[in-house]
Amino acid sequence: MFRRCVLALLAVSSAAAAACGTCGEPGCPNCDHVDFGSCGNACCKLTLKVDLDATVATAALNASIHDGGPDGNYAARPTDEGTSGFADLRPYNVSAQFIGQAWHTTSGAARYNDTVDMNVASLGDGSIVKFFSLSLVGGALGDAGQNFKNIVALAQDAFGDDVALEHADESCPEPGR
Repeated sequence: MFRRCVLALLAVSSAAAAACGTCGEPGCPNCDHVDFGSCGNACCKLTLKVDLDATVATAALNASIHDGGPDGNYAARPTDEGTSGFADLRPYNVSAQFIGQAWHTTSGAARYNDTVDMNVASLGDGSIVKFFSLSLVGGALGDAGQNFKNIVALAQDAFGDDVALEHADESCPEPGR
């Protein structure tokens, strides 16, 4: 009986850690890339190459966002084209085929909002997803790693845990930089 209780507690705590969406909560992963206002406010810009067609990659991201993302706190934003989450740019013959936006709201007393912008473009046999997350509170000098986490969590939810995100600039640097 004791062993079953311990295993059940481990399963619950493991699920809670996986669903943690707010940096600063105990045991919350992917919060080690703190940004100190590199964009004039706390932000993070990362890219990801995926072995999926741009349409399929966009559908995976949009499905995650419309389901609330991995922690239930992502919300699709309306686009200028009248859609929710992502807009189809293919009729305009521009470099990205899709462009999208989501808001992430942290848990806890503060309930901070961050915007996650994305564009998806074809790249050979797959596509490249460009992510940009920005803290929406003015004067956000440090984000405790939240903008990096917003992107990593969404990318993992849409494409699996083995995503290889790359830094696009000096924002949300590697720990110790």
